[in-house]
Amino acid sequence: MDELAKVTDNFNKACEIGGRGRDTVYKGIPLDLNVVAIKKSKITLQKEIDEFISEVAILSYINHMNMVKLFGCCLETKVHCWCMVLFPVHTEEPKRSLLWSNRLWIATKNSTSLTYLHSSVSIAIIY
Repeated sequence: MDELAKVTDNFNKACEIGGRGRDTVYKGIPLDLNVVAIKKSKITLQKEIDEFISEVAILSYINHMNMVKLFGCCLETKVHCWCMVLFPVHTEEPKRSLLWSNRLWIATKNSTSLTYLHSSVSIAIIY
């Protein structure tokens, strides 16, 4: 957990890049300069903790070129975290539209990923 705090400047608000109600995602830059995303939970209920652990377990055994790679996780502390490759999908340019050819390429890659999840892993993952 100390390393994750270090690469996010102690989970600084300026490093936040997203999240939902039960977690926050931070951008981190380790010493090797490979940008990572760190998902930090805000959960306290056992059911939510179990869901978080299940998500980590699933990410640990899927292997597809269009799926996020899990680097590691921290489940030993009160606040759980996991670290993965960060795919920068947002641009700093305001209101810049994607070309239709790019949208089609993204849709195709997403569909191959979903097909993999639904039918190619040993235990089908319905997302």
